[in-house]
Parts: sequence; C-alpha cells; structure tokens
Amino acid sequence: MNPPKFGPIYLALLLFAILFLLPERFFAFLVTDQALIKISSSPELDRFKNVMLQEKAFRQEGVLPFYGSSTLGFINPYHPSQVFTPNQFTPYLVNFAAVTNIFHAMNVAALGDTLEHKKVVILLDTSDFANRNKPDPNVLNNLFSKLQAYRMLYDDTIDPGVKKRASARLLTIEKAKNDWLLASLLKETAGEEELSLLQWWKKPLGYLEMKLLEKQDLVKAASLVWHNKAPMPENKPDPDWKALRLKAEQESEKETNNNPYGIVNATYTKEVEKKLDTWKGSWNPGNNFPWETAEYGDLQILLDELKAFHADPIFVLIPRKGEWSDYTGFTKKYRNLLYAKIHGRVTAAGYKVIDYTDKDYDKYFLRDQYHLGKPGWVTVEEGILNEYRHAGH
Repeated sequence: MNPPKFGPIYLALLLFAILFLLPERFFAFLVTDQALIKISSSPELDRFKNVMLQEKAFRQEGVLPFYGSSTLGFINPYHPSQVFTPNQFTPYLVNFAAVTNIFHAMNVAALGDTLEHKKVVILLDTSDFANRNKPDPNVLNNLFSKLQAYRMLYDDTIDPGVKKRASARLLTIEKAKNDWLLASLLKETAGEEELSLLQWWKKPLGYLEMKLLEKQDLVKAASLVWHNKAPMPENKPDPDWKALRLKAEQESEKETNNNPYGIVNATYTKEVEKKLDTWKGSWNPGNNFPWETAEYGDLQILLDELKAFHADPIFVLIPRKGEWSDYTGFTKKYRNLLYAKIHGRVTAAGYKVIDYTDKDYDKYFLRDQYHLGKPGWVTVEEGILNEYRHAGH
C-alpha cells in the first residue's frame, strides 16, 4: 500500500494562504485604468461601498473623487460626469441617496494612505446639519459596510481618539451593533468595554474576517467592471461657462414653470402642491438654533481623517432654496446661522470652503428644495475646476 502524498495538499494550502493574505493591490491588474474611468459614475450601491475600486481609481493621476449624496445622482448634460472629460479630470462619484458624513468618513478611513496629497471634492449638504432626528435606521443599515469598519479598526495610522469617536458612532447602527464580533471590537475601541485575556482571539479572528471581506470586495469589483458597458469618454475642451450657464438657465425656466419657487414641475406637483398650506410657516427652529446635531460630530471625524491622511479636500457648501425656505419659516436669518456654523467647522480644521450660500435666492441654482440644479452645477463646476488647477493639477 502506497503512503498518502500530502505534498499537493500542503502546496494548495500554502497557495491559498498567500492569496488570502496578499494585499489587494497585487490583484489590481484585474481592473484596468480605462475600466475605472468608464465605471466612475455608475449608480450601483456596491460601487459606493467597494474599497478596491476606490483605491485603484484614486491612485490614478487625473481622477478626482466627488463625495456627496443624492445631488450627485441626478445625471444630466450639466452633471460633472458629462461636463468634464479626462483632459480636465475624471470625476469618480462616491455617492448614494441619503449618504451622510459618517459614511464618507468610513470610506476615507478604509482607504488608508490612498488619499495622501490627493484632491477630493466634498459636497456639504446643509439640510443634514439641521436635522435633529436620526436618519432612517434602514438607510443606515443599507449604507453600512463591514469591510470599511474593519479597515478603520485595523489601520494604526488613524489617531486613537478619532478611531474611538468613529467606533462609538458606528455602534449606533443596528447592523454594526448586532454583529457580535465587530461590535465587540468596536466597543473596545470606543472604550465601552475591555477585552479580557480569554477573548484575545477576537482580534486575529476579526483580522481574518477583514481579509475574507477584502477578497469578496475584489470579486465584486471585477464583476462590476466586467458588466459595465459604458463607452470611454472623449476629450473635450473646457466649457464656455457663460454660454453653458445661459443654456442651463433657459432649460430650467421651462422645467419649473408651474410654480414661483424654481422647483422642477414634477417634484412640485407630486411633493409640494397638494400640501402647500401645510408647508407654510411649518419650520420653527426656536431660539437655540443652529442645533448641535450628530452631523457636526461626523464631519469632525471626516476632517480629522483627511488631516491624518494628508488629503487635499475641496469643500463645497451648497445653500437651501431661498424663497421656498422663507415660505416654510426657514428664513435668511436662520440659514445664515446654519451656513456660518458649517463653514466655521471646516475652516477651523484649516481647510478652504467654496461657499455658494449667497446663491440661495438664485431661482434655478437648486432644482428643488435640496438638490443642485443645472445652472447650479455649472457654477459649482467652474469653481471646482479653478480650485483643482490652482495647485498645478
């Protein structure tokens, strides 16, 4: 009887261990630079959460990350993905509906040194800062990424104080709080409980789960790229901003002609008109406005991470729609208080803000109560391109 040969088994186990533990950058060849450009504005939630795609895209010269929420989801000829072409830069959208700063902070934390000296655009949605209620738990669970949470926990370059605050914030999300292993590690990092000597195995087990999630992330990245059929964008000269803005205003005038507020017709008819009397004077901030909501703490986590990773952010502060806000009771006095508080938090961290809050009475700057309209995008894009090139990009 021949003795069993274990050589091939040991070799297979060794190869598996190597593939399992190798950093994802060793597999980057699976996703080409051209593929990343084509997928840069696709709307999938999996692309928003995918770490490997962002890591490789952001290491490319000429790729500019755009962090935002639903305002980035309205694709039209005036959208950054349509206006800018590779000879200016390629906008890589990191967005999804209802995304707030805690998720941008987790995205940034998961990327490590990828953003070092990298310009990134961050759209500040002022409505998030005025909301004292927690976001919908279902939204939080939908946007949460376990991989991003683990990458934050196991990145020793992140300041322990920042990591402590981020961990405590993540524990308010049911999906994180109910994951026994991740929650235990988050609680220890947040200072809520200490792992005993008998629980030492949780840290290496968490690391192994992170490595498994990274490989799943890699497979998902390859799948997203392979199934994307978008064409490569062609290079175009810089826009004639004045002409483009005029065209955008003319289109917006036609698209908002059923109301005096500059809200697109379909939104006004569906969401506003039937409740118009209810909206009047409905917003009552009280004397202690602007409130210290959770969004300010989340913004601070994001600011601290950007500084730790030596990123070069371009913050864009977007206003509310002035005439409509006045109608609801959110008057200029209160809006200015809100704008100033957000602006001050960013500048206190040493960063510049491209501030468009003086545009809140420009009728078509926003397409509805919250989202940038066509003329608004043209104005914002001109400012971003100027700022992007200011440092020699």
